[in-house]
Amino acid sequence: MFRYTHTLTFQLDDTRLLVVAAARASWVHQRMRGLLFHPAPPKGHALLIERCGSVHTLGMRYPLDLVFLDRDRRVTRVCADVRPGRLFVHGGARAASVLEAAAGWLPLALLHKGAQAVIQP
Repeated sequence: MFRYTHTLTFQLDDTRLLVVAAARASWVHQRMRGLLFHPAPPKGHALLIERCGSVHTLGMRYPLDLVFLDRDRRVTRVCADVRPGRLFVHGGARAASVLEAAAGWLPLALLHKGAQAVIQP
């Protein structure tokens, strides 16, 4: 089970923020596994996988919403409702990390390419 000890904040527009409680996967075995074999994170929670530009959903039991970030924590790509069994989902050439959440609760239509994320421990 992951410990959601970080906060990721996205500026959606001039007045709205999206705040996500995040667990950080920084070790190799955590990054390779991601949410595989874990229950879906509760609404408002997600897993931030560091040093990761692509993911697969082989073996997953639930669909994911994915938000790929570059090294400056800017959104490079958003993928909604990625079903289990996908072999490869790429975040783009600049993707350096990915935020994995259970599909359906992130306001992905408001998370545009280039949106800045700030992580607080």
